[in-house]
Amino acid sequence: MTLNVTVIVALIVGAWLIICSICDWRKREIPSFLSIVPFVMVVLWSAIYGNAPASLLSVLMLFVTSIKRSPAIAITILSLAFALILGYFILQHTSENFLPIFIVCGVALLWFFGKTGGADAQVLMTITLAFGSSAFMYAVVAGGLFGIIGLAFKQKTIPYVIPITAGMITYFLVNLI
Repeated sequence: MTLNVTVIVALIVGAWLIICSICDWRKREIPSFLSIVPFVMVVLWSAIYGNAPASLLSVLMLFVTSIKRSPAIAITILSLAFALILGYFILQHTSENFLPIFIVCGVALLWFFGKTGGADAQVLMTITLAFGSSAFMYAVVAGGLFGIIGLAFKQKTIPYVIPITAGMITYFLVNLI
């Protein structure tokens, strides 16, 4: 029974990522409803059943990216400290619970400094909150490989959701086999 639910979740998430990849490939942007709706659903799920400090931090990071640099960096550092303290007392300080907090903060800072797009950051945060840091690593490794290929072909930017999708499909195949 558990395998069937896992396969269904993998198919739904895979289909969502493929649709996001097609949008990213064609227009270099993802419609807001494709990134925000899954993000909100996963934040609510993660706040209840998963990693509440990382969920709260991810929501706060969405707002921090729209303010000026100095206050945003200060708020990010304070929020990270608050999430780690909250995580320590709620989640009994395991690395699997703390790593998503650092990932959410790092992705938000990449977005804030313009190194990734907003939809890319939201997709990465959604994946991290839903599946944990190991899924994030698959997506980032795939992104790094695509980045190297992009450099070889002298591309300044690549549609980053495509490697995220490739990494997540690999993650699902590895964890389902």
